[in-house]
Amino acid sequence: MPEYPRQIDSVRLGALAERISAELELLLGLSIELQDAMSGCAVRPGPEAKTLVALQGIDRITQGLCDLARLTREIGLRTPGGVYLDRQPLDAGLRLRELSLRLLPPEDPLLPAAANSPAALLVRDPGDVMLF
Repeated sequence: MPEYPRQIDSVRLGALAERISAELELLLGLSIELQDAMSGCAVRPGPEAKTLVALQGIDRITQGLCDLARLTREIGLRTPGGVYLDRQPLDAGLRLRELSLRLLPPEDPLLPAAANSPAALLVRDPGDVMLF
């Protein structure tokens, strides 16, 4: 695979894949916690078969997240260091600000200085989740 020149506003593919893997592992942990919480809930009278099948979907989500996390980590480890992607289209597809900051951290030295300012971090499109 040829190495492409590093662009000013780009992200190394291998590093991005490793951060995506870490995010998938975080979601995997949440899925396991959800499974544990649901298994501790008493259902009276016994749940219908349709409900049990739907609950098995949580286990399928957990297994899928685990496999995707492993696959993405391997991609990150096996991607040559000189492969970069343009950051802007990647970031434009993300709606959750915190997710964007974890996957495409602004402290990356490849970002222009203006993008590292606190004001730049606050300006996002609708879609942020706010808890209060």
